[in-house]
Amino acid sequence: MKKVYLVSLLLFVSIVFCVSADNFSTYQRLLKNRDYKALKKHLAKWEKDEPKSAEVYVAYFNMYLSMGMESRNVISKEPPKNGDVLELHDEKTGKCVGYMGSEIFYKHDEVQKAIAALDKGLKYNPKRLDMYFGKAHVLGEIGKYKEQTKVIMKVLDLSVKYKNNWLWSFDKPFGGGAEEGEYAVLSGMQDYLANWARNLTKENMVATETVCKKLIKTYPKFVPAYNSLATMYLFKNKNNEALKLLHKARSLDKKDMIVCWNIALVYKKMGNKKKAKEFFKIIIKEGSPDMAEGAKKQMEDL
Repeated sequence: MKKVYLVSLLLFVSIVFCVSADNFSTYQRLLKNRDYKALKKHLAKWEKDEPKSAEVYVAYFNMYLSMGMESRNVISKEPPKNGDVLELHDEKTGKCVGYMGSEIFYKHDEVQKAIAALDKGLKYNPKRLDMYFGKAHVLGEIGKYKEQTKVIMKVLDLSVKYKNNWLWSFDKPFGGGAEEGEYAVLSGMQDYLANWARNLTKENMVATETVCKKLIKTYPKFVPAYNSLATMYLFKNKNNEALKLLHKARSLDKKDMIVCWNIALVYKKMGNKKKAKEFFKIIIKEGSPDMAEGAKKQMEDL
């Protein structure tokens, strides 16, 4: 049960115990060597032999994505998201004035082909959660948050339809059944919410609010959805609505100190020092050393 389902660019690396073993191993070798000409020829034959195999379309997806990814050196005021970063300092003051590093860029045409390959595969394999996650991940990488939101909302609808009985790579059901399927879905949702929070824009703030409302309806015990939606409400100065959501989250999990911290901050923002102190004291008593130290500093300001 305690597994982490990471959404990565090259999504599916495992051993195949089926007729497609040779096709898959050949695909892996050609992709690793970036021999795209031979790989295209191989995938065309594989698709002809097994036109409904999800792995064929996953292979197309990874090939086109690999062809479309490009690493470039950039200089910016904010550190690049990927790779090693070099700080640039002012010679006189010694202060950091910028960053130099590498960022991944995507070629539009190749990414569209990658997504189209997954769409085709999903028509034959609608229960493949990993393929939906792959599509959602890539849409997020290229900043297509509206399209990404649509994919995520579809996953949540299908979770209800399939009662969390999803399939993963090579059409394998989750060992823990529906319970593990639910865990995989919610792990993915938590990743998307965290990624949006790290790069807030108007578009992904809308995405956060839309997805969280759906999550609360579909998985009413999923605490991160309440917390993230409350954060969006705080940006709109809807303090009472945010507080209501956070108290609901706390009723579901009193050990979640992030929720407790946010409740304290909302009370502080609203000028209710007594209630803010009450929740900061809980964090000092029950939170991690770092959170406890932060709560003590917040208490000093009250």
